[in-house]
Amino acid sequence: MKDDTHAPPSRADGMHAVFYRCFRAIEHAMSARREYMTKEVKVISGGPDHYARLAATKHFRDFLAAGRPGAEACGDAGAHPRSR
Repeated sequence: MKDDTHAPPSRADGMHAVFYRCFRAIEHAMSARREYMTKEVKVISGGPDHYARLAATKHFRDFLAAGRPGAEACGDAGAHPRSR
């Protein structure tokens, strides 16, 4: 008899795993810190790594906006009074 308890993961399971890994990577990048090496080959912890954190927020924004139509597609382009 064949054992089907270890069926391959479904596409939804795979998408969920990718979704979770993306959020974990962004979460870790938001707590990134700089590291410096001295002449004695000693690693010193620095302050927050602002470039890594800014990149993480950009990727988070892009991740949330994925699949959503842009402002031009919605017909909202030029709707703001100051844009005229």
